[in-house]
Amino acid sequence: MKWRSIVFSSVVGLLGLAASSSAATIIGHLNASTAMLYDTRGAATGLSVLDFAPTGGGSGQVVNLLGMTGYFAGVGCGEAVCLPGDGLTSTSTALILDLTNDPTAAPPATFAPSGVDILISNFLSAFSDPDAGGIGGLHFNLLKIPDQVGTPCTGLETIGDSCVEGPFSILDTNQGVRFNIDFFGEMINGADSGFFVGSFASTFAGLHFQGPGGVFDRLDNTGLNIGCGPGNLGFCSGDFNLDPFVVPEPASLLTFGAGAALLAVVRRRRAVKAEKV
Repeated sequence: MKWRSIVFSSVVGLLGLAASSSAATIIGHLNASTAMLYDTRGAATGLSVLDFAPTGGGSGQVVNLLGMTGYFAGVGCGEAVCLPGDGLTSTSTALILDLTNDPTAAPPATFAPSGVDILISNFLSAFSDPDAGGIGGLHFNLLKIPDQVGTPCTGLETIGDSCVEGPFSILDTNQGVRFNIDFFGEMINGADSGFFVGSFASTFAGLHFQGPGGVFDRLDNTGLNIGCGPGNLGFCSGDFNLDPFVVPEPASLLTFGAGAALLAVVRRRRAVKAEKV
């Protein structure tokens, strides 16, 4: 039995995406938090929703923006020279779209697939800025959710084991099952733009692969949602990160394909993080 992951889908490739030479390139790091519930949409259906809190309406909220650098620390300050504390702050918020592979899902999440080029406009949008200085157009268009590379889930995993399924990298820890999903897209603010690699990670506290009420039992037998809190049916907090992505040379894209180039960058990024741990 395998992890019944969300399978996202879309339509636009990276070739032909280019920022204007006269526009500023958006570069910087952005870290935030949000809360998410994995809605299974029924046992053994393979249909799911990543539902970001608060529920309903097809979108949730990103809060507690922390670790802003570069463009995000100064954008929209409304001054000739942006100073520390200008731009986005820890009190800033943004909207994030719910994602699903079920076109009939409720809440009305955005339908998509993984492993292919996509275009989900305004995946992140409505950034708030205490300085109220021109950040209203800042938004992030989701262009790809790469499938993970690693050992596929078999259903035999226990605490300490890790596996991948579709867009998810999954690790069963003593605290609970932790999963990570990567994504790629373009941050835009007026004429300014920049490509970014992002990730979202969350731990389902107290929930493990095996046992009655475990991850595999819910996905294959009961259809219960996967989350935190009482009965592991509530929202789980998670970390949301965005880092700049340098677009490969056109020749590289034509030779290896946009998807292969992206996966190579994601793997290099993970290797660097592993060396620092």
